[in-house]
Amino acid sequence: MFILLFLESLRITIRCLPRRLGSQNYLLIIAIMGIILPAALRLRLAIIKGDNIFFLENTDSVQCILILSSIVFTVLTMISLIILNAHLIEIELREANKKVEFLANTDELTGMFNRRYFNKALQYEHKRLKRSSQPLSLIMADIDYFKEYNDTYGHQEGDECIKRVATIFKHAATRVSDIAVRYGGEEFLLLLPNTDDVGADKVAAILFELLREMAIPHSASLAGEYVTISAGVATVIPDGKTTEDLIINMADKALYASKLHGKNQFTHFSSDQCPISRPLET
Repeated sequence: MFILLFLESLRITIRCLPRRLGSQNYLLIIAIMGIILPAALRLRLAIIKGDNIFFLENTDSVQCILILSSIVFTVLTMISLIILNAHLIEIELREANKKVEFLANTDELTGMFNRRYFNKALQYEHKRLKRSSQPLSLIMADIDYFKEYNDTYGHQEGDECIKRVATIFKHAATRVSDIAVRYGGEEFLLLLPNTDDVGADKVAAILFELLREMAIPHSASLAGEYVTISAGVATVIPDGKTTEDLIINMADKALYASKLHGKNQFTHFSSDQCPISRPLET
């Protein structure tokens, strides 16, 4: 009866083991079985023969030592199993927290960073570059005539268009510190720390070149036969007079100027100059 109960307990334990790190757990279960099962068989034989089963009162010192050692080893093995599973739970909890944080900072459709993450990154970079008086640039862009694209090709194709445009922003963010963001809808951002006016213009030009090479058809666009974007570029050197909102407002005004002057172009607005539009050929 004791052996049957032990085997049933062993079956339930194995069935309830977590799937990850299973090999270690199975080794511990096998070790427990290897210790307890011979002891159980020895106790069964002792009961059948009518021997004294209380090892502390048994005159056979070797048998007492073996049984006592078996009990101690079994207890230590079970404690190790508990510690191992507790460590496993801790690992899974950390991974779950990382996954939740990743999802909270990532745009579901494109896999880019989202607006929430951008706000934190902008605040961090503004403070960091303020200490070293280094430039900070921001490119704000959106897809031209995107409503007309959805009306012509449907919202599913519109989502595909957004995902394809998102790839050019990811490719343009070549440095580890560059951050590509889907700001909302068909609007995208590129945050470029330690990047001056000239460097930001080069990145903006790369965006337009990559999009031209992609050649996404857009029959309803008035800016060309393919999908185009308009962009606003802003550059500041953070100091006591600038804020995080300032560079966003500058980029937004530059984007508006690009839209106003015919779309499919980018306008650069730095803190020490007026907006300068740069029309691009399709």
